[in-house]
Amino acid sequence: AIVPFGNSKWAREHGQDRFEGRRRMCDLLPQLLTEAWRLGIHTITVAAVPKEGFKREPADLNNLLESMQAILKNVYPVMLQMKVRLVHKGNKDRLPESLLKVIQLIEHETALNSKHFLNFCIDYSAHEEMERSFQRLLERGITSPDQIKEIIVYRSSDTGNQLYQNPDFIIRTGKVFRLSDFALWQTANSELYFPQKHFPEFTKDDLRASIVEFGGRVRSCGGN
Repeated sequence: AIVPFGNSKWAREHGQDRFEGRRRMCDLLPQLLTEAWRLGIHTITVAAVPKEGFKREPADLNNLLESMQAILKNVYPVMLQMKVRLVHKGNKDRLPESLLKVIQLIEHETALNSKHFLNFCIDYSAHEEMERSFQRLLERGITSPDQIKEIIVYRSSDTGNQLYQNPDFIIRTGKVFRLSDFALWQTANSELYFPQKHFPEFTKDDLRASIVEFGGRVRSCGGN
């Protein structure tokens, strides 16, 4: 999974327009996704815009959402070529109509793809995903505590029909050390990687180096 934060901070540190970092993200993120799929990574989740991001000033939020739309448009041809399925995670009711149409189009056109998955989180909160999971359980008539099992909760999550729900590895840029309300249920045993770089500085070489580091880690997940 990728949490591509630090774009505006990068721009400020380099004396650039605050939106220049996002313009670089629009170019860089599709490149990194393509490289990850080329390396054989099956499922990638991008924590693009958290729910908290919708508290930004209107002009700032509009620019951020326009950037998300540009990223999806840029990566769409690659998704068709590499058989990638798009899944939007988060609320749709606050998305601009133009962005919503792009998401719905790509979700529809890639619905039968299964070689790779791209979970794209916009207006997403892990707390709200857990709420939705338990609401689905209630809708299915699961009301007794004895009926609530771990596998049942997994299957009721936003990605309940996916083979690889739990991120093995999470890359969080932006020079901070937190997950920012991202996939709290699914990340219990995830390996975390916090490069001391903002996202516009994170290159394909950095991606490959992070994967090599992940490959060298010993994952006991509580065992000996």
